[in-house]
Amino acid sequence: MKRKFVIAASAVLLAILLSYSNYFSSEFHAGEYSTVRDNASIRTLTNLPRFFIDTSTTSTISAGYFYRPIVTASLAIDYFLGRGSPVVFHAGNFLLYLALLAAICWLFLFIFENAIPHPSNPFLALLGTALFGLHPAAAETVNSISQRGDLFAVLAVVSGIAVYARFPARRGLGLYLIPPLIGLLAHPSTLVFAPLLLAYMVLIDPPPSEDEVLTPDQLRSRDQTQSAVQPQHGTPTRIRIRRRKHPFRRYLKTQFERFAPALGFTAAACALEWGLSPARVHSPGEALDRYWFTQPWVALKYFGSFFAPFQLSPASDLATFNSFDYRAVLGVVFLILLVTLTLVLAGNRSMRPVV
Repeated sequence: MKRKFVIAASAVLLAILLSYSNYFSSEFHAGEYSTVRDNASIRTLTNLPRFFIDTSTTSTISAGYFYRPIVTASLAIDYFLGRGSPVVFHAGNFLLYLALLAAICWLFLFIFENAIPHPSNPFLALLGTALFGLHPAAAETVNSISQRGDLFAVLAVVSGIAVYARFPARRGLGLYLIPPLIGLLAHPSTLVFAPLLLAYMVLIDPPPSEDEVLTPDQLRSRDQTQSAVQPQHGTPTRIRIRRRKHPFRRYLKTQFERFAPALGFTAAACALEWGLSPARVHSPGEALDRYWFTQPWVALKYFGSFFAPFQLSPASDLATFNSFDYRAVLGVVFLILLVTLTLVLAGNRSMRPVV
């Protein structure tokens, strides 16, 4: 069985390599001139400490100043290894992509084994990974060197959830928060880790049992109630046991306790991102309102691209909506339907992702 899995994994890897065979020979694109080709800061490894304190090292233009020290450091290492050759930068992106696929397969395998142990689970996990790895929509991020931060962020989120799932006894140490912390230094989209982890807890991770274990005091009270007898009447002495919490209240309390570290991490990460990013990034104004007004449509567009991957581009020409737009309404309706469908299916154990 192990030999068959190795052969299947090698076949998937070969298919991915063939699908990206013409990727390594591509040159720098317009969006990579200021961050890679013309960025003098990445041409020496002595600037590595500066990447963590100076946002001007990320780009040659002020509009590209963002706090992305992990991304800039990785670009500097690539430049050192390849002396500025685009092939090395593309190879760096591709290696990150392979690491992401390995993390996805690792997480899939655990979920399948935890649900229904079966010898075919490794192949099912590999199949799910292959569907993602060979999907055209994934190439949108892999092809662009300037989008490396997104690769770091996705890898960090998947790795954090996988560590949380596979090592339940170590959750108290907070080890699953280390990958998102590293990912946050690459791209702020890593903040999606907390809601995705909550979705994993609610939809996939086995919920707490409704059969509450009695405390030692409650056990003693129960035993005394069963054994204590009054000599005159032969009736047991009634000893009141403290009322236990409602199962749903216990469920919410347990889920909150499990989610609290990730929630605290997200709050601290937001404060860190706010403090280290340039003021123009989070300045309030009409542009920010238009941005959020446009995002539901963007979510619908990306959701559709996984089923109909047409007109994919790492540099979208979509502008924010300046006024009322029917696409924004469609996006809001899509999000409402998606959340409603998720809650309805989650309430039915036979329709949950993992029963």
